[in-house]
Amino acid sequence: MFDLGVENFVFAHLVHFLVSPSAAYLTGSNYAIDGGSLPV
Repeated sequence: MFDLGVENFVFAHLVHFLVSPSAAYLTGSNYAIDGGSLPV
């Protein structure tokens, strides 16, 4: 669709969020990091 490559810093931002206190109540979630190619 957009053919945007996913860079390592995108994964780093997600990991940073998931290990932060802001994500304390998240359980069993799936996250799609695909550069915009997943149709919504």
